[in-house]
Amino acid sequence: MVCTFFYQHETGISSIQPPDVSFQLMPLDKYQPDTSYIQIISSLYMVMAYAQFVNFLTANIVNDKEKKIKEGMKMMGLRDSAYWASWAALYLMLITVVTIVITIIAYAAQFYQNSNMFLFFLILELYGMSLITFSWILTPFFQKAQTAGGLASMASMVTSLLYLAVSLTRTVTSSGEVTYAIPPVARGFLSLVSPCCVALAIDQVWQKWCHNYFKEHESCREFSYWKKNILFFNYLLYTSLSIVLKWVLRSVPIFWCCWYKDLKTYHTCIR
Repeated sequence: MVCTFFYQHETGISSIQPPDVSFQLMPLDKYQPDTSYIQIISSLYMVMAYAQFVNFLTANIVNDKEKKIKEGMKMMGLRDSAYWASWAALYLMLITVVTIVITIIAYAAQFYQNSNMFLFFLILELYGMSLITFSWILTPFFQKAQTAGGLASMASMVTSLLYLAVSLTRTVTSSGEVTYAIPPVARGFLSLVSPCCVALAIDQVWQKWCHNYFKEHESCREFSYWKKNILFFNYLLYTSLSIVLKWVLRSVPIFWCCWYKDLKTYHTCIR
């Protein structure tokens, strides 16, 4: 249109009509933001944030065993149930306070704003409870508190890497639908490992939040109901395993003697 005006002005010919020009965009795929790195980092970060509880709880329990503190308290009438319940109550209180703070920060920063924040709190709380009983499983195998705490926290972080087998093998379509290479049954068995289960839960809510964010915050369904149930099942499973393991080690001294080369050490370590 501008070129036609100048051409008419220079030539003095007013009968010149602008050319009929049409444009067509080249076909392009729908833009789909890549949020995989956000999901992976945030999921593993939650596991790392709670790994310190496993470290300190395992180290404290093994320290009681290493310095004969537990035996001294048992000589004064302490029962095993009271001993384990005291550690559970202490760390449950600490985990609850930390989880409340994390939930408040996530709510204030508008993370997971399309999700149920109570479920978010409940998932992290149940994960912390399962870590308490996970520490109980590990304590019979250690004599040194420093070694026990370091390996316990490392175990929780290493087992969370099983989550990468799911996150790195899935395919996200342009509509936001996810296709998993690992079948649901296999993902269910992976969820029996609490660090992997909570990583999958956080990954799922990040995926829904990011997908809805780029679609102008459309409403989405609630997330991770079944993961909440699996984490509670893990808590019961780990508690049962810790009890069974203690009595099995008491009844099979040959196994423990082969490990420590001394029957007296066996009686000391399992108390």
